Amino acid sequence: PAGEPGGPSPRAARPRPADAAAYSPSAEFFDLVAAEHTATSSAPAIAALLADADLSTGPVVDIGAGTGLVTEAVARARPDAEIIACEPSVGMRAVLTSRVFSDEDLRARVTVTADSAPDLELPDRIGVVLLCGVLGHLDAGERARLWRRLTRRLAPGGLVVVELMQFERSLTLPETRLATAVAGHHRYEWSFGGAPDETDAAVMRLHSTWRVYRDDAARPEREVRDSYRWAPFGLKDVATESGLTARALPTRPGAPPLAVLTRAPDSSGPADGPADGRQLPHARPSSDGPDVASRTAPSLLSSSTDG
Repeated sequence: PAGEPGGPSPRAARPRPADAAAYSPSAEFFDLVAAEHTATSSAPAIAALLADADLSTGPVVDIGAGTGLVTEAVARARPDAEIIACEPSVGMRAVLTSRVFSDEDLRARVTVTADSAPDLELPDRIGVVLLCGVLGHLDAGERARLWRRLTRRLAPGGLVVVELMQFERSLTLPETRLATAVAGHHRYEWSFGGAPDETDAAVMRLHSTWRVYRDDAARPEREVRDSYRWAPFGLKDVATESGLTARALPTRPGAPPLAVLTRAPDSSGPADGPADGRQLPHARPSSDGPDVASRTAPSLLSSSTDG
């Protein structure tokens, strides 16, 4: 609540953002793929990172929280954490809210908002920021604005966790079936592809397709398509844009790039590059296709007067 410790500062009410079209059409299927990825990659890495983090300085802000898989993992790892989970997609947020409401502990500590980056409502002080599968949905100007706002509010010793996709430049990805799941009489198949966007070749237009089959039927009884833009870049670019020091976090082989950003050189673990912490290795795609289950210059950080 406004005015309470860790909550947003009081301000005049403003219109909430409209539903984000991307992700809502396929929200019902999201956890069929993302749950395993989260459980085996990002969740354990983030939980280990936050095990000894000082969360008394401000809440954990999960930007683009999706269905709440990482939100819940953080809450389980740190029973003392207050979490603000921001998700603009109505479909994804419905699952997130259901996840929170179904657990008494989560209901006591997790606040769900419909805000979207970069202009989401933020508390005056933030202990940890989670940006998993989010930054590529923003253009360079939006990312610069978000970094300005976050760095102003990040508490001393605060952490920013970033997860990207596994490609750092615009390219063509032929549609490929990446996952199959079964529930009852239904078989769910997920295919993913992408190509340079027609309006901007440096940006990708990604396509996600879910097909639902009845038992062993050859034809799907339902097909759901989703599409969104993604600006491909690497963790080195994130460090440059944010002006923060970056350190890659260990995850399973083939997983998307995951890193923690801090204000000062991070000596808590081995760096993957020179001493400034910004030169991170390029991610290597897995042999069976991209693992995408997840979601410009430092001078830009000071070129505006965001409040």
